Amino acid sequence: MTAHPDVTHPILGTLSRSSFTLTDGDVHFMDSYGGEIEVAGATIELLVESSDPKVVEALAERLASALAQLPALVRRSTDAIVTEFSDEDPTDSDREEAARGLALQTLAAAQGGGLVLHFDDTTGEHFPEGYWPAVYLGPDNEILDVTVEA
Repeated sequence: MTAHPDVTHPILGTLSRSSFTLTDGDVHFMDSYGGEIEVAGATIELLVESSDPKVVEALAERLASALAQLPALVRRSTDAIVTEFSDEDPTDSDREEAARGLALQTLAAAQGGGLVLHFDDTTGEHFPEGYWPAVYLGPDNEILDVTVEA
């Protein structure tokens, strides 16, 4: 058994322990597992916030469940983003523009069953470079928070 075994899920594919390599070649492992999945022609990064393969297996089910509902979750999230960062109540046109201009980049699952959806501003008009909106969902997919992260 390896120190950091991969976790394979029938829908998500292989999730591997997240790591990075320093310029001297040292590999450092993070407290998460990650992978990628193609959805409707777009690659989405998957992230599970745990270093325990058993926890990752359980949270992989949460990610798979979210993927089954992804169009609705993404639309609710983009609506929440435009609402949070608008000075006035957004119009239907504003919501449509947000839905077109914000692309889901990362879908993350946290212990406790919460999700975080990280978006990319594909237009570059709404968020400064290096910053992105994120929507935090609770275990029942209720929107808990909308933030800008760097």
